Amino acid sequence: MVTVQGFIQVYELRLDMLEGSSRRRFLGVITAAASAGLAGCFGSDDEDDSGGGSQDEGEEEEPNGDGTESNNGTDEGDNGDETNDSQDNDGVGPEPDIETDSVIIVDDQISSGGRLEITEASADRDVDIVVENESGANVIEDEITLSLGDQFEDTFISLEPVLESSQTVTVKLVTENDEIAAVSTAAITIDAAAISFESQPKDGDSELALDVNLPSNYDDSNGSITILVFNSETTDLSQRIDDAADGSRIVEPGTSETRGINLDVDVDGVPLSGGQQITAALSDDGPIVVETTTVEDNGDY
Repeated sequence: MVTVQGFIQVYELRLDMLEGSSRRRFLGVITAAASAGLAGCFGSDDEDDSGGGSQDEGEEEEPNGDGTESNNGTDEGDNGDETNDSQDNDGVGPEPDIETDSVIIVDDQISSGGRLEITEASADRDVDIVVENESGANVIEDEITLSLGDQFEDTFISLEPVLESSQTVTVKLVTENDEIAAVSTAAITIDAAAISFESQPKDGDSELALDVNLPSNYDDSNGSITILVFNSETTDLSQRIDDAADGSRIVEPGTSETRGINLDVDVDGVPLSGGQQITAALSDDGPIVVETTTVEDNGDY
């Protein structure tokens, strides 16, 4: 039989923590329980006291309890605020940069040496197109500038001086500060379009013999390739002296032969005269290749 004294010894520390009416109430509980032979209930009471504490303990420790709860609440609130601040910062932070990089793509190609096909080019700033031959020299004929948003696709650009041999070229997009925004290299195989005088024109001639060569892979999408002849060292269309009705002026890709070209006898400069300069050209939407010579003076005219 568990006595009241025994319980008092077991709970001595707990009793020492209690004062006044709380101590008396606790002793009353122990006495009643011991009288009823319900010692097991004290374990439950103990668990209740340990877990949540008695009301008296809560009353005694209320300031600390309130303070702890207040601190916890504040801490949680602060943490919540920090979390919200982080979320807010994420929401209103700087927008990510949108990359619109400059691009230059030039594929390996067969060329006459006088022009280069650019497969694709676009710019995210103002840039110049530079074409360097194997010696590092810029061989682009006219300065070409790409501005923001500009784009080339399958575009031909003229080269000057022309490439005279097969080689690898480097194509760059260069900023005004000489920074390279994009670069591409391409192997250029020269199969040149060519025109030359098969025999030297003479005083009194109204017909020419011209050797022409046009590679079989030449892109004639810009129009028919024709032979044009000009009075003097020029390709000004107003100075043409070939006969526009002469069908032999049309040259198809894959042509490599000598052509007889009639001159227009109704224009100035025909028949030819000694010392006169004339120019022959292969042309589509502009001259592809040209050759200039001086008419021989044979004294027969």
